Amino acid sequence: SFYMYRGEPQEIELCCTNDMLEAVLDKFGADVDFVYQDEDQFTFRAPVYASDGLVEWILQYGGRVRVLRPDSLYEKTAEKIRALCSAYRIRQG
Repeated sequence: SFYMYRGEPQEIELCCTNDMLEAVLDKFGADVDFVYQDEDQFTFRAPVYASDGLVEWILQYGGRVRVLRPDSLYEKTAEKIRALCSAYRIRQG
């Protein structure tokens, strides 16, 4: 769990597809502050420790979860995505 890290938590904001609501509530708690953006997605804010565990949690859901802020978490997540893309480059026969 990404709650078990030292230091000060920082507020994150993520945008998720509506089918992610249960997973978000399970992971971040029922008192998370979320807002429906449209019929397909919602955003939420929560104080968490921005750890590798958090990045892994985000990435396991693919395009169903996007980082809006903070920029440091966005960059950390994007860096991991770039590394995955590089590792899985299609080889030319």
